[in-house]
Amino acid sequence: MSQTQDGLAEVKALTFDVFGTVVDWRSSVIREGEALGQARSLSVDWAAFADAWRGGYAPAMDRVRRGELPWTRLDDLHRMTLDRLLDEFGISEALGEEDRQHLNRAWHRLAPWPDSVSGLQRLRPRFILATLSNGNVSLLVNMAKQAGLPWDCVISAELAGHYKRDPEVYHKACDLLDLAPHAHLFILYFAILSGVTPPTLPAPSPAPTGSVRRPVRLAIPETPPVRRHTVPPYPRQGARTMRIVIPDDYQNCVRHLDTFARLEGHDVRVFNDTVTDLDTLAERFQDAEALVLIRERTPITAELLERLPNLRAISQTGGGAAHVDMAACRERGVTVMAGTGSPHAAAELTWALVMAAMRHIPEEAANLRAGRWQRTLGTGLKGRTLGIFGYGKIGQLMARYGQAFEMNLLVWGREGTRSRAAEAGLEVAGSQTEFFERCDVLSLHLRLNEGTQGIVTADDLARMKPTALLVNTSRAPLIVPGALEAALRAGRPGMAAADVFESEPVVQHPLLELPNFLGTPHLGYVEKDSYELYFGDAFANLLAFAAGRPVKNLAD
Repeated sequence: MSQTQDGLAEVKALTFDVFGTVVDWRSSVIREGEALGQARSLSVDWAAFADAWRGGYAPAMDRVRRGELPWTRLDDLHRMTLDRLLDEFGISEALGEEDRQHLNRAWHRLAPWPDSVSGLQRLRPRFILATLSNGNVSLLVNMAKQAGLPWDCVISAELAGHYKRDPEVYHKACDLLDLAPHAHLFILYFAILSGVTPPTLPAPSPAPTGSVRRPVRLAIPETPPVRRHTVPPYPRQGARTMRIVIPDDYQNCVRHLDTFARLEGHDVRVFNDTVTDLDTLAERFQDAEALVLIRERTPITAELLERLPNLRAISQTGGGAAHVDMAACRERGVTVMAGTGSPHAAAELTWALVMAAMRHIPEEAANLRAGRWQRTLGTGLKGRTLGIFGYGKIGQLMARYGQAFEMNLLVWGREGTRSRAAEAGLEVAGSQTEFFERCDVLSLHLRLNEGTQGIVTADDLARMKPTALLVNTSRAPLIVPGALEAALRAGRPGMAAADVFESEPVVQHPLLELPNFLGTPHLGYVEKDSYELYFGDAFANLLAFAAGRPVKNLAD
């Protein structure tokens, strides 16, 4: 469609409403609230809280318009509403100033809708792109960096000293961009100044369940045209530009890694959520020539591969790729590469869980914030028995940590594990039964496969001491489904800590309701140095493949 045909021939700049149009404020605020609620042991309907918070937005601005308040930044209006809601929801006393500031800045960390970044990128060759939002400048800048939004500039109502829809805001945008009104189009709403009749438009992408997305009133042209399903095989000499998709970047951190610069010049699209629906995955990956997978977050099945005719390569972060259907990749000629990992981040997180659980650190930190002093009695580690189930790289680091804390070590596992432990001078249990009976702290460090799935049974757990702690930072299916919850309710073991769950990410889980369970959201490898290593390997493998250099293909 030409610019004349779509009615936008004279438009030079597009300025966007942001909240709800470009970013998903509701789901993001709910997520932030749930994280805070879990950390502070708060029972709150965070969906209702998010709606009430946003509902205070317009009334607060009206107070400024009526002269009841001086001109006030949106951050400060948000904080006024937040303080009131904390009282209304009965959690004001549980949250100190640091928590309140962090929660108030949740609006700086809103996640984009899945197609926002790519849609804006497709518009950039044709238009100047800017925000035109009631959000203050610092909020919009931080949000852009967090979400990877490719604005040419940030325009805030703060610069006009008015809120939308006061006409002064739109006049200010035209003035700042040095454009006549007819050359400026405001999305979501057409500014009265624009003088452009809205074209007939297709429906927007559907919003996730529970979220509300305003309809964007602009058809996004495909500029330049995108070829679909016609990608030729990679040339064997010389590198080429690739269309790369990276799913499951929960923290929106991949673009901010030092190693991301390796992909400069390639067309990279990053998604910040995990989806399991086959149709959605196929739509997101349909133009991808390469996928960079973050561990096992998204399984690559034969059914999905059938719908990805452009795909030529999968580069896996870390060394495992059991979630990728190798036979289907081999059949379709998709090269699968994996990198290396480091045991240190996972071992450190495991030891942090040991210390946190044994000394009740999360509970006491929450107590202190709530004005309660010393409510638990912790358990020391010196002289107690640390059980290590699996003596690989992580298990060996755990043994060293245990020795530093003067713990007695006991190892169990397959024959290879037992032999390595014995050679290192460590005590090996006589049986799995003895192992579970003797340990004060028992940590699982096994790879998940057919032989280890369900290797920890209800009977094993029932043999543990009522004062013992079970720690699992490996894989949830190592334990028979439902057995850990039942064991904790029965009091053997007395405590458990886990960084892994059967299905991730987790929103609700019965274990999270138990007072003797400490959970973290699979943070074992989520650490800056590990990410630089994992993604550095994955990107290096992918670039070698694109350049025609030899790579190890796991699908061969």
